[in-house]
Amino acid sequence: MKVVKKYPKEYIRAEIERQIENFLAKGGEITQIPAGESGWDNSKGAIKPGKAIFDQSRPTRTPLDHVLATVDARRLKNKRQPKKPEVTKPKEKIIYDDFGDPIRRVWVNE
Repeated sequence: MKVVKKYPKEYIRAEIERQIENFLAKGGEITQIPAGESGWDNSKGAIKPGKAIFDQSRPTRTPLDHVLATVDARRLKNKRQPKKPEVTKPKEKIIYDDFGDPIRRVWVNE
């Protein structure tokens, strides 16, 4: 039960009572535990549930290696290779004066 806003205690108690009645109406049963007894610090051990929970053996799993290989192959096929940045080398540029005569050489990264 997700509580979005605070409700009065009477409303919460009525809601819990309604849930208990629904549980019992569907065939559920409540086990009474003596007051003061705890599953954590009980000298006789933990309180055992009515039905065995951990008695089942581990289920066998279906190997899906071939499916994973297919998915990986498809992923690699569709993967775009990142573009490598172009390495630009400096280029020589000649500076000319107003009369067209070369004055100096300059190296420029373009």
